[in-house]
Amino acid sequence: MTPFYTGKADIHIHSNHSDGSASIRQILEYVRRNTDLNVVAIADHDTLHGSLMARDIAHEYGLEAIPAMEVSSKHGHILALWVEYPVPPNLPADETIARIHEQGGIAIAAHAVEPFSASLLAVRPHVLAPWRLKALGVDGLEAFNASITIPPMEWVARLAAEWMGVAVTGGSDAHYLGTIGRGVTLFPGHTAADLKAALLERRTVPAGARYALKHYAGHVWHRRISHTRLGSWASERLAPAYERVVR
Repeated sequence: MTPFYTGKADIHIHSNHSDGSASIRQILEYVRRNTDLNVVAIADHDTLHGSLMARDIAHEYGLEAIPAMEVSSKHGHILALWVEYPVPPNLPADETIARIHEQGGIAIAAHAVEPFSASLLAVRPHVLAPWRLKALGVDGLEAFNASITIPPMEWVARLAAEWMGVAVTGGSDAHYLGTIGRGVTLFPGHTAADLKAALLERRTVPAGARYALKHYAGHVWHRRISHTRLGSWASERLAPAYERVVR
């Protein structure tokens, strides 16, 4: 890591406002105690509720939180950063990106080239060619996603971003406290404003470590519990036990 990149952000975290296991305060407290992150983004699926709460209280934990969400467009998932109003799901990618930009936000293609994810450059749900995605005005590609990225895909994403002239980012895609910060975006500076400038100026670097086997096992466990009759009630109460195991 070059000293030039002094800031560290995890801009792809999920809370219990969508399919994550931890509350907003639990996430912020974990980040404060267990990571060296400067900036975070709670990017829940198709909702801003948790992210706006995080934005408003992050200062209590010595952090900055970007208002964000992960939008399920018809062509794949898009991270909407610096948005104040929810972007509806199931719109075409071009309309999704336009609505993000209308708010002065930044649109990042989540897990950009993972072949079997809901990604803009993947095989589902509706693949977009790189030149088509470039024309839509996306601002960056998530080149490193700690939950799924394998080395060849990371380099494909980096090459695609270079050709498109957009930023590259990294994120944890964390659904549990123990995985927060395993994927990060490095940037010059320390603040959310510095991060936004770095994304627009293509001065960011993805970094991190991929999930361990125990993290994948926990993800499956959480999904199974969430779909039982006990649902979110059981998931919320059993989550602390899981967190003790995976840390």
